[in-house]
Amino acid sequence: MCTSTLSSSILSPSTTHPQIGWIGTGVMGHPMVEHLLRQGVPVAIYNRTRSRAETLLASGAAWCDSPAEIAATSEIVCSIVGMPSDVESIYFGENGVFSTLRPNSIICDLTTSRPELAKRLAETARKLGADGLDAPVTGAEIGAIRGTLSIFVGGDSTAFERIKPVLSAFGQKILRFGNAGAGQQA
Repeated sequence: MCTSTLSSSILSPSTTHPQIGWIGTGVMGHPMVEHLLRQGVPVAIYNRTRSRAETLLASGAAWCDSPAEIAATSEIVCSIVGMPSDVESIYFGENGVFSTLRPNSIICDLTTSRPELAKRLAETARKLGADGLDAPVTGAEIGAIRGTLSIFVGGDSTAFERIKPVLSAFGQKILRFGNAGAGQQA
């Protein structure tokens, strides 16, 4: 079960914010999660190296031991990791997101990846009763820190509208380009 250093109530669904699960707290992910936490959004996090997430835990994020735990406790699962192979691992691997993804949830991969992989993620999510969005970002580390990223989204328009307030926490220009894979193509 995910744990918080502040309070176990962070894992309870909020009446104003969905429970966010976040995978990847590196150069880009760390400041993106900080923006969510500052807005009072409950965030559970996972990173391969826990020590890189300690300041987020001290700020109120809850720690999960695997991507599977993230998916089991979250309404929206966001990821931003290094390479397409990392994306495949956290979603399809042992203890991956798809092993516990909840129906009616949304996955949103913010990693710069491949359109084919984005389509595969969305298709697998759909089979599990969830939605999948690809949403690569531009603006570099400084954009993540300032909350001024540009985000190019591919996927279902209803899911896009549901997640847009979350993306607005760290993005300034948020555009949907079409179906799954379109964000990666943009």
